[in-house]
Amino acid sequence: MIKTFIICVTALGCFNVLAEQKNQEFTQSKQATAERRIVIEKKFGEFHQDPYRWMENTHDPALVKWVEQQNTITKNYLAGDQVDELKVEFQQILYGNLLTVQERSSQLDGSEKQRQRLEKFKTLQQKLLPFDQRQQDNAFTLNSPRDIYYVNYGSDSGSDFSRLEIFERETDKKMSETLMVKFPQVVWIDDQSFLYVTAQDGRLADYRSAIYRHTVGQKQPNDQLIYREEGVGATVNILQTENAYFLWRQYEDKVAISRFDIGTGEHETLIDMTEGLRWPFYIDNEKFYVITYDEAPKGKIVSIDQKTGVISTIIPEQEYAIDYAEKVNDEYFVTYIDHVASKLMRFNLESETVENIPLPYEGSARVFYDGSGLVLVMQSYSKGLSWWDYNDEKQEWELSFQEPTDISLESFRTYYKAHNGQDVAIWIVKAKETRLTPDTPMEIYGYGGFTVNLMPRYSLTSVPWYKRGGVRAIVTLPGGREYGEDWHKAGMRENKSNVFADFAAAAKHLITKGYTSSERLVATGGSNGGLLVGAVVNQYPQLFRAAVPAVGVMDMTRYQYFTAGQFWISEYGDANIRSDFFNLKSISPYHNIKGYRYPSVLVLTADFDDRVVPAHSYKYLAKLQYKNRSNNPALLLSSKWSSHGVRGTLSENVDYYALRLAFMLKELGMRE
Repeated sequence: MIKTFIICVTALGCFNVLAEQKNQEFTQSKQATAERRIVIEKKFGEFHQDPYRWMENTHDPALVKWVEQQNTITKNYLAGDQVDELKVEFQQILYGNLLTVQERSSQLDGSEKQRQRLEKFKTLQQKLLPFDQRQQDNAFTLNSPRDIYYVNYGSDSGSDFSRLEIFERETDKKMSETLMVKFPQVVWIDDQSFLYVTAQDGRLADYRSAIYRHTVGQKQPNDQLIYREEGVGATVNILQTENAYFLWRQYEDKVAISRFDIGTGEHETLIDMTEGLRWPFYIDNEKFYVITYDEAPKGKIVSIDQKTGVISTIIPEQEYAIDYAEKVNDEYFVTYIDHVASKLMRFNLESETVENIPLPYEGSARVFYDGSGLVLVMQSYSKGLSWWDYNDEKQEWELSFQEPTDISLESFRTYYKAHNGQDVAIWIVKAKETRLTPDTPMEIYGYGGFTVNLMPRYSLTSVPWYKRGGVRAIVTLPGGREYGEDWHKAGMRENKSNVFADFAAAAKHLITKGYTSSERLVATGGSNGGLLVGAVVNQYPQLFRAAVPAVGVMDMTRYQYFTAGQFWISEYGDANIRSDFFNLKSISPYHNIKGYRYPSVLVLTADFDDRVVPAHSYKYLAKLQYKNRSNNPALLLSSKWSSHGVRGTLSENVDYYALRLAFMLKELGMRE
């Protein structure tokens, strides 16, 4: 057992510090400098200082005042630098250029077939509407399997807590009070009731998933608790077939499947904790069809018998890593990742044939069967969303719909040398007329973790950047599965430093190629990518002109003690284990700020972030302002009615994107 004690030396060590900012355009005001209340903690035989732990109490009046002052400083610093123009531009993008689901459907053929395609596409978790035109940007509709009701849920403030509402389909009448849920899943069990999964927690990391039964018209406090997960940090979902219900429980990287009695909550284990299983891509009344990485680093397709739990290999591991799969009768359409672009293969088990189906262009692809034929949904960094029908006779794709864009972009790949000597892809995206020279302003973006694949995706909010001659470089980093599970493991836990080294290697590659220079390079990333940016700026402060870490995990020694942090232990390590703690401290952006000359930094967070609590960003920025020895600004923008990378209102979205881009333009010398 680890014994710790904490000594608060506030009486001796609390003082205001004037950040050393002498730039004529920017001076950090003494009144806005954060107070240092030094906490000393003994852990694993050593003493550790934390001068800004008080910022973890987001209700502290001094913190509230400091955040408000920092926001004011940021807005004043950026005021007049194209902000008003940018607000108009982003307002037009976010309000005017979006197509509703109904408008998209009418642009196709308005048929029931197209409506079904829209519903199927939503189950692939692709957002047809980047921003809802009412209040929030993450609201979407899930139709029930019944003809009576539909469920709508979304979040006013962008929080992980959502409002779940039930409406009568014919009249659009709301049928019950709003339910508050977290990470919800809805499974209808009859015409009047459904099960929903939600996460129960307080502000501290005490996530326990639970399943309730709700009857239309009753109040949420009367909902019946069916099942509660006792393990902290475990997630629960429901699998439904015509004959049975199953629990899909995941803890860290292990999965268990159980038969589930929805009346009593009792469950019988079918498969005990097994590594590497992904969520089933197809379910019938006999088997689950799943992609797994167990003994297959690049993934293979298996079936799981619902009666016996026997796992059988359907399609063995191939040359490339699996991204997605769709089953149609005895055929499997599998998209693989070929240097961060989709590659589509058709496997016919009856004829034992394998066929490569060429795609219309390089990008990211999803396929599904709509009842009459194969449908392809594609996009790339330079092309918006497109739908295609496959003509089996001609063996070619026929375009059904192409999302319009108002700028001509091009994208291509270049390859940097990763930590293991492997040539790894960087996608370069720019307006066709933009030339790549050492004077080209470039945003270098990365993530590197949690098996997230940075596949090509059109970014509507990047268009103003491209129009002003800016270029984006999206770096493939260890921690994703673009090159398989081994690539993921190369960027997690004790290997996390590989992510930072490879991001720096990619930046140096771009400079060596003459595509940009350090004085024209801005590093960006969010969440785990915010951690990346903070760590890389600490290690390579002269490599970038500016940096924008958003909603980052900045205090790696305490991340697991708040909200969703327990879910990240398998990826980062456990701060309560000696070896993990010292590794976490060695890579923690907050702990590794030195007295260097740092580039300009804009830290983005949100008051209601209940995934990566804003204290991460506050503590990081406060220490950066205290330690920074350059004349470059260290700024904060904390959105009020917003959460983890999600702004609660469209006006907040406009402000966020305008100020973020204004900062990049100003620091890279791109003023008009």
